[in-house]
Amino acid sequence: MKKMLAALALSMMAVTMFAADLISFVPNDAQGLVYLDVSRLINLQQVKDIRTKNKDFNNQWLDFEKSLQPLGLQLKDMPSEALMFFRMDQSQFGIVAKSKINEAKLVSLLKTQKMPNGKKAEYTVQTIAGRKVYIIKTDEDLPVGKGPKEEVAVTFLKPDVVLLTEKPQVNAILSGMGKGPSAKLSNAVKQIKRPALAWMVCEQQPPKAPQGQPGQPVIANPMSSIKSIGISLDLTGKDQKDLSLNADVECINAQSASSLAMQLNGLMMMFVPQGFAGDPQLGSEVAKSIKLRPENSNVKIDVSVPELLLNKIQKYLEQRQKMMAPQVRPVQPIQPPAPAAAPAQPKAK
Repeated sequence: MKKMLAALALSMMAVTMFAADLISFVPNDAQGLVYLDVSRLINLQQVKDIRTKNKDFNNQWLDFEKSLQPLGLQLKDMPSEALMFFRMDQSQFGIVAKSKINEAKLVSLLKTQKMPNGKKAEYTVQTIAGRKVYIIKTDEDLPVGKGPKEEVAVTFLKPDVVLLTEKPQVNAILSGMGKGPSAKLSNAVKQIKRPALAWMVCEQQPPKAPQGQPGQPVIANPMSSIKSIGISLDLTGKDQKDLSLNADVECINAQSASSLAMQLNGLMMMFVPQGFAGDPQLGSEVAKSIKLRPENSNVKIDVSVPELLLNKIQKYLEQRQKMMAPQVRPVQPIQPPAPAAAPAQPKAK
């Protein structure tokens, strides 16, 4: 997400309700959701360690904090949770959030504070789909979307619930609200394992019936039978240093789920040993941490990696990276040519 979006909009929001409460504001035609526990993420010890070890990352972090100052905001004003929705064709993208900053505070910020680029905020107020919408001009854009991207739309769905999107999309998004997400997307959300640091769900387009050439057998592709995919990521353990990843793949029927699970198992048995060819024992440990099984019309994938194994994987990848790095031979200094010998003088007679 670009600097303008982060500094102007996301930094003005602090989500205090669970994502489940925000899902009711998602347009009915949305095809995917992405959730992030921002407050927990920025306070992780791992993030603090990265800031200590990576000077460039820490400088970017400090620059972001400085960019909030002209807006009268601090890092603590960042959202504690954020829920994004989108369509696969990139025609829709938005963020719904529970906001700590009410409408009066937003207007005060727009009138009195400068943007991160040092200029005064340029905005207009319009009525779109029966709601008051603040159209804020910016040179930045949202990660996805079509059409003009220089104007961000912010509107309050309730006194403490904010919608952020692009101006060309705001009318369609507001018109699609009220019913909540589709049944397919809602079912995918119910399968997500929570609490989670982050999760995402997306629905697939209806699969096309496989077609073969005349006289040739039709070979079904198990991947084409997927209806929706949900993935959750969490850090567990006493110090939140164990990795837990869970995926739920909904298929059109139990037979398709069984076929897909078989295919994924085959891919895992092929690629995990290849990825850890330099340390077969480590590859075996990684493979054992992955559990994959069909369950009714779903495929369940559970990955549990303790801190010790994560450290081994990190060390292995660092060693492989060093081995693959091109070896630079030291340049030998070029010796200047020896001066030519003076011609011999003829002896005097």
